[in-house]
Order: sequence, then structure tokens, then C-alpha cells
Amino acid sequence: MPRQQTNPKLQIYTNKSASSICGLSGSKNCARTVSEERNWIDWQHPELNVRDEYCLLGLNRSNLYYKPVPETHRNLQIMGMIMRHPCNGHRPTASYLERKDLYVNRSRIQRLMRNMGLKSLAPKAKTDDSLKG
Repeated sequence: MPRQQTNPKLQIYTNKSASSICGLSGSKNCARTVSEERNWIDWQHPELNVRDEYCLLGLNRSNLYYKPVPETHRNLQIMGMIMRHPCNGHRPTASYLERKDLYVNRSRIQRLMRNMGLKSLAPKAKTDDSLKG
């Protein structure tokens, strides 16, 4: 199997990490959207083409062609019903929607609530052993 040759232009930039190029803090919890990643690409770079830039940043080139799909009418209807009781979690919301004759899987409700930035106000399970003192 022939060894893949590296682009000599890339060797100049390999000293910098992707986080330093992009200005990221390096934490894994940093959520990035596809549109943010597209903004990192310098389309008019004199030495690097788009393929090399995506390689350096550790991004998939498929993000270049991604077109986000808008929410369906049914999802917008469900989101409106969720907003009537935004403090509930996904399980009480699922039973509330069932009482309104709107049968929705709870994982769908979880996804919609996550997209809307909603979280339950109910106390979470305290599973940390360090609390036992």
C-alpha cells in the first residue's frame, strides 16, 4: 500500500493546534455549530485551499455542504404546547400532550426542549458519593 504523502504547505501550519487557530479554549464541552465552523475557513487564503484548511482545523468537509432543515409544522405545534408548561421535564410534558390527544415520543420532546434551551426545574438525582461526608 503506498504511503500517503503530506502536502508541504501543511507542514508550515502544523505547529499551531486547531484550537489556537480557531480561538477555542480547548474544552470538549464547547458546542460548535456548522455555521461557526464555516466562518473559520479563509476562502481567499493565498497558500491553502479549502481542503487543507478543513484538514488543519480537524473538521469534516461534509459540513461545507450541510444545509440545515427547518422544523416541521408538527414540531412547531408541539413546541408551542411545550411552551405552555416550560418548567416541566420531558416525561410530564409527554403525559400532558397525551391528555391533549397529541401522542409524541418522549425522546422527541427531549430533543425539542434541548433545541429550545429548556430544562426541568425539578431537583436532579444526587449520585455523588462525596456528599456523604
